[in-house]
Amino acid sequence: MSFDGKKYTIKVLWRVIMVLFFAVVFFQAARKAAGRITADFYYPFVSSAIQTQKQVAGKALLLESKVALAAAVEDSEKYIQQLTAELATFRALRDENRELRHLLDLKEHYRFKFVFAEIIIRDPAAWERRFTINRGSDDGIATGDCVVTGSSDGEAMGLAVVGRIGRLSHHSAEVITLVGNDNRFSIRVDGNGAVGVLDGGFRRGISLYGLAAYLPRDLKYEPGMKLYTSGLSRTTPAGLYIGRLSDLPNGIRTHNNLYTEADVELGFDLNLSRFVMVITGGQ
Repeated sequence: MSFDGKKYTIKVLWRVIMVLFFAVVFFQAARKAAGRITADFYYPFVSSAIQTQKQVAGKALLLESKVALAAAVEDSEKYIQQLTAELATFRALRDENRELRHLLDLKEHYRFKFVFAEIIIRDPAAWERRFTINRGSDDGIATGDCVVTGSSDGEAMGLAVVGRIGRLSHHSAEVITLVGNDNRFSIRVDGNGAVGVLDGGFRRGISLYGLAAYLPRDLKYEPGMKLYTSGLSRTTPAGLYIGRLSDLPNGIRTHNNLYTEADVELGFDLNLSRFVMVITGGQ
């Protein structure tokens, strides 16, 4: 092959490479845009189905006996009273914290807002990794916001971290759970004060586990120790419940003689969760 022929071949290869590069970039951008447009387009239909489901559930309540309904109302009232008492305690702690900050002339770091949402779509193929809620950017939430739901572990506050906001549209958002491999939280171990990172997780049967990594290896860890958010992130308040160190075989181990990593029994149960709360405004 002559020199001109080789030069022409190189030019053609470069053009093909550039075309492929821009095609990949365009595909990724178009995919994200299409996802947002599709989510907004289908939202009225999904919302309509949810409303129909609520109406059917409401009609089903009419078939329940008065005794069963009265017992359910009584249990609900007791639970509300318990939550009211706990809320009063937390308000007192908040006021005390603000007073101390004022006396010490310390600025309040972050102010968070809370957006209540309902789960409207579950992915059957990846139910443990993501789901969709009926709140979006129009409701003030943003990508990366922390999401909590009811705790399945009897935690005092009754809430546990379930994940973060991923892709979102105007009226809906995808929640990436703690099991997702691209989801990380700064954590603190209650009992020894160790700080590490919750780095994804895994599913075993119907149980969900997280992976706590980069924990100091010279501290003592035992199954049952509770984990909370450390508050080192602007998007996540401190003290939110994550879960507890599991008692799985080899659940607490040393990684390459560098740090300790452990399996974490997560504090939420997606099988029982219908509602979540998005914590936003910390950035």
